[in-house]
Amino acid sequence: MGKFVSGHHENDDMRPLYQDPGFTFRFAEDRRIPRFHLEGVDNGRHVSIIKIDSATGERQGLLAFATVGEDGWVDLPQPLIVKAGEAFIAVPTCRTVQQPGLKVMIASLCESCRNMREVCTARSRFLLCELSVSNPDFRKYPPQPVLRCEGYQATATTHEEQR
Repeated sequence: MGKFVSGHHENDDMRPLYQDPGFTFRFAEDRRIPRFHLEGVDNGRHVSIIKIDSATGERQGLLAFATVGEDGWVDLPQPLIVKAGEAFIAVPTCRTVQQPGLKVMIASLCESCRNMREVCTARSRFLLCELSVSNPDFRKYPPQPVLRCEGYQATATTHEEQR
C-alpha cells in the first residue's frame, strides 16, 4: 500500500484547466452599472470586461478595459447598460498599472482583436491568436507588436471608439 504524505506540494498552487479565471455577472432586470466589486483582486490590476451569451457563456466582444481600485472596486470609464437576461465577465489580466518612467511597448493590433486570447503565467503574458487553431497561416503566439494582420477583427469597443 502506498504511503500518503501531507503538506505542501509543488503542484498545490496550480489552477485546474477547467477553472474560469473571470467573474461572471448576470442580470434579471435592466441595469446601469457604473462600478462593480471583484473580491480578492489586487489594486492596480487591469480588467477586461467582456459581453457573453448568458445561455452559452460564449464571449461576444470586449465592452471595456478598467483598473481595479482600492478594496477591489472597479470604476468603469463609461457605465455599462445591461438589459434583463444579459451577462458579462470581468477577467483580470496579469498586467498592473504602469509605473512612471517605465518603457511602454508600441500598441499591438492584437490588444484590440476579437481573435486574441490572453494567456498569463506566473512570470509572463502571451497573446494567443485563436485563428491559429484553424488556419496555419497565423502564428499561435505572434511576435509583438503586430502592426498589420490579415485576420484582424476589431472588438465591439474598438468600433465604438472609431465613431
